[in-house]
Amino acid sequence: MSDFPLLTPRFDPEKGPPCHDCTAKCCKYFALEIDRPVDPREHDYIRWYLLHEHVAVWVQDGAWFLEVRTRCRHLQPDNQCGIYETRPQICRDHGWPEADDMHPCEYFSEEKSGYDLHFETAEEFDLWSKPELEKREKRLAKRRAAAQRKKGVLVGAILAAALFLRPAHADTAVEVFKKMGIKVGDVMNSSVLTGRILPGDEKQTVAVVTYLTGKKDEANALGVRLEAYRGQGENLTPIYSRDVAKENGGYVGRGEIALLDLDGDGINEIGVYYDNLKSGLISERRLDIIVREGDGFRVAWTGPVEYDATRAVRDVPQERRDRFLRKVDLANTRRTKGVTLFFTKTVVAVAGERLPQPRQVQETFALKRETP
Repeated sequence: MSDFPLLTPRFDPEKGPPCHDCTAKCCKYFALEIDRPVDPREHDYIRWYLLHEHVAVWVQDGAWFLEVRTRCRHLQPDNQCGIYETRPQICRDHGWPEADDMHPCEYFSEEKSGYDLHFETAEEFDLWSKPELEKREKRLAKRRAAAQRKKGVLVGAILAAALFLRPAHADTAVEVFKKMGIKVGDVMNSSVLTGRILPGDEKQTVAVVTYLTGKKDEANALGVRLEAYRGQGENLTPIYSRDVAKENGGYVGRGEIALLDLDGDGINEIGVYYDNLKSGLISERRLDIIVREGDGFRVAWTGPVEYDATRAVRDVPQERRDRFLRKVDLANTRRTKGVTLFFTKTVVAVAGERLPQPRQVQETFALKRETP
């Protein structure tokens, strides 16, 4: 039996598809998937779409679509297809609702059935949009207030570091902020380490800084940048940099750094940890592993090391609603001289279901190219 609601049958199912009775609804529009609006500018785009004639916007299973109502040029007066034998695959994918591998023909569906949201006019969208934007502004206000509180604590911590830590360390951190063009008062958190990331006896300075950008939009309110320098203190010469926020389209935070000798050669690879904040329902902390190659550096692996999508019921397909932790298996990685990256992955939930006991598995990924 089909799970799709059927209209009152106007045909004999034993005689085949009721194409003679079809109104060709699906031949009179097309729909394109669009991004869910998250800020005022994107909300205004949706409103702009809906100010045009023959347009609708709807949401189904968490995905947003722009519907444009325009007739297929090959639709015949009797609602039959003029290019049936060469029709596109998307047309072929619609058929009997009981066929598990096909989408149901819209002949069988109730009008406006299966929508999470459906907007025909800009006025209808405004009724949904305004409360959503108000909730967003409240979230941003709380975030800015928390950032200001943390900013005050951090300024005190930096001043204390200048008094109680070794002068070279405090000086190096302050000089890094200056080199990056970031005010001390805007720094939310930072990792400033010294270690060998280049051949030779000298150590280099590597820093990841999370800071307030001064921008008011949620996506770009925080920045996360990586900088590597030759030398320490005032004698800093840039050798490598990455704007983590820019490369990820914003929505990042809490950057940290780790220097890891993954191949046992005495020279460290760079690990950059940061939070992905694009979804309030998905908790994700990512790791980028950067290796030296030739005269430069490259990102050899990137992915989540802490991930929990079990609450994202509408935003993530069920098969991806997992929760897990990854930890670098340094011993096994070194046995391959850094060619293969080993992780111990602890799986807590799969497809939204919590496991009776966490399960550990070993994962491997290509990291460095083998040298002859």
